[in-house]
Formats: sequence, C-alpha cells, structure tokens
Amino acid sequence: VYLRSWDSDELRQQLLAVFAAAASGFIALGLSIELEREFLSVAIAAEMLALCWIGSKLEIKALRPLAGVAALFFGVLLLPQIALLIQLSANVLIEARIHSLPIVNWPVFQLGLPALFFVLGSLLLRTRADTKLVAAFETAAVALTGLMGYYLMRQTFHPGENILLATPASFIERGTITNVLMLFGLGCSLIAAKYERPAIARAALALIGIGVFRLF
Repeated sequence: VYLRSWDSDELRQQLLAVFAAAASGFIALGLSIELEREFLSVAIAAEMLALCWIGSKLEIKALRPLAGVAALFFGVLLLPQIALLIQLSANVLIEARIHSLPIVNWPVFQLGLPALFFVLGSLLLRTRADTKLVAAFETAAVALTGLMGYYLMRQTFHPGENILLATPASFIERGTITNVLMLFGLGCSLIAAKYERPAIARAALALIGIGVFRLF
C-alpha cells in the first residue's frame, strides 16, 4: 500500500515486482519443504491460480509472468508422469517392457483439480489481456483433463488394484480409452468453435489425432 502511493510508476512497479517475486518464491519454497510430491504439484497449481486472481485485482505487472513461472514449476513436477507416458508409447510401438511403473493414485485430485485451476487462471488472465500465456493455460487444462481421463479409465477396468502401466489392457479397455479420447477431442473442438479459442482447437485436433493413431 505504501509503494502504491509513490509518484514514480516505473520505480513502484519494479519494487512491487521484487516483493511479489520474493513472496511467491518463499511460498513455493515452504510448500516444497512441507509437502510430498503428489501434493506439492497441486499446491503449486493453487499458488498459480492465486497469483492470477491477485493480478486481476491489482495493477502489478509482475504477477502475470510470476503465474507463468508457477505453471512452469508445476510442469517440472509433472515430468515423471510425462516420461511415464513416453515409455507407455514405446511399449505400444515396439513392445518395450515397462517395469512396475505406478500411475497416479488420485487422478481427480492430482490432475483434475490442477486442470480446473488452469481453466480459472486462463479466465482471470484474459480480464487483462488475451496473450500466449492464456493459450498455454488452456492447452495445459485440456492435457491434464485428458490424462486424468486416461488414468480413471484404467482404474475403472482394474478396480481395487494397485494399477501399474505394465498391467495388460484388454481389447475392450483399449477401445474404450480410444473412444473416450476422441469424444473428449470432439467436445473440446465444439467448445473452441463456440468461444473462438484457437489453443483449445489445436488441443482438440491433437486428441483426435491420438485417437486415430490408436485405432491404427
């Protein structure tokens, strides 16, 4: 509040950026110390949403890139899951063996909730400007939702088990997952057409492409 009363807007913005970055950094550091990995990613996504919300209320330009940094940190925490999916693709293409790789335990919490945070964050960011960061948030929301759907389908076909990606999938299971992916892609394409969101349209094409690839 004291800084916002200064006459020099440039200096005020610089100092506000320093304070905002320091506060965000300390929060992220504290979360990293206190939380396990499966909870840390959700907490970082929540911090990202909080930065978007504060940025929509206050004239602090630094909050927008800080939200992007938090989203990037979330992506880094998700890298093991991305590597796991790459190994799954290798298993499909060249029949490479995957050794005891567990899927996420709570897909709705670990993937679905961050997907919702990215959707809300993109809407908050758009109140200031519709930039590439908004498109990145929209793409991340679609990707996380699709990944959550995949894991939920796996758990549906293997109820009560400690599911591993090495667990063989039946023909019906594979077909169901493929159809769900394509239907989700179709739904995203309808949303993109209605609200004129190019990023969601590209993500929809990617989902449908994955479904067609799985068919072949």
